[in-house]
Amino acid sequence: MEIKYPTLLSPHAKMRRLAYVRDTVEILGASKRIEKSIIRELEDQAGGRLDQIGGYPARDGEMSRGTFSAGRYITLASMLGFVSGAERGSRRITKYGEVLKCLDRNDNPFFLSDEEICVFLWSILLKDSDGIVPLLKALSDGPWGKREELSGCFLKHYKSRLDQLSESRGVPFSVREEYKKRRNKINDWGSPRKYVSESLVSTRMGWLFDMKIVGWKKYREGKYSLSDAGEVLLSSLPWRESDGGKFRTVDEDWISESFYRTLSKMFGLERKSKVFKELTPVRREKIILSQLDDAIANLPARPMNKIRANQFLLLCCTRLLLKKNIIVEFEEVKNTLNRLSGSRDYSVQFRWEGVVNDGYILLKE
Repeated sequence: MEIKYPTLLSPHAKMRRLAYVRDTVEILGASKRIEKSIIRELEDQAGGRLDQIGGYPARDGEMSRGTFSAGRYITLASMLGFVSGAERGSRRITKYGEVLKCLDRNDNPFFLSDEEICVFLWSILLKDSDGIVPLLKALSDGPWGKREELSGCFLKHYKSRLDQLSESRGVPFSVREEYKKRRNKINDWGSPRKYVSESLVSTRMGWLFDMKIVGWKKYREGKYSLSDAGEVLLSSLPWRESDGGKFRTVDEDWISESFYRTLSKMFGLERKSKVFKELTPVRREKIILSQLDDAIANLPARPMNKIRANQFLLLCCTRLLLKKNIIVEFEEVKNTLNRLSGSRDYSVQFRWEGVVNDGYILLKE
């Protein structure tokens, strides 16, 4: 997924439960459907899950019949890159939606599985780091007893981030100008803390809660702070000025080189996991070949067993971490695929197209 700056989504304040995004891609499946029919099915499904969401610690953002909530969650699925198509028109799931659809799911879907947390966090960091990172920083400054206090601290970090990005030599001029405009718009907010609380903090707090990045126990006590996993995430993110004065934020390079190592720390798997790049080349090749078989079995069939590269990278690295206790990053998988593609011993063809930041894998007969 290519990063498009500024990375700040504009979700509705009630788009808080990520489980409804998974519901959306499952309802769509491999078909192309009119949004109205998806809304009806989402509402029917939500009506049958009242006991499940009733057993979840947070009910804000609940979907209900006869409101705009189902349509909003379809929009959120689109914002996060799992669904494509025009609003109120035809919709279909994307290659990343296909990955989300085949992940493990808990009996109560509002409690996200670890696989779902991996993929949702990957998407949110790519699409919304300008919103999520300041909120992580504000939560780390807590615990906060009032949402208004948290929002005030978020606003401080949000302004600081915009200032840094608008002045950084490592950010293209056109992007710096866009960040300056966003910074100036803050002066137009009539009541900044109220606007921040309702439009920038509340929805993202729901996402962080679902992904266990907010401390659940304190949250139920009316206090807002990061969980241990959230502190690990924040400490691993590249939000500081790097050596040489170049400001680095979450980008494709960090996602390709450091994301799954960060996840291993968040899930407490680092010490008992193997590191992919420390294995022998033969062992690495066998692991990737096995994951290619798994991808073909789980992803929608395509002519000649052709798999989109980014789709495979996301599924492969997630499954290896959580099912095999192997820490591997996108770039390391790409390197192994290149070796397999160049060997006469394997029927694998791998092509990466830098212009579109994606490629394909072809398993030849």
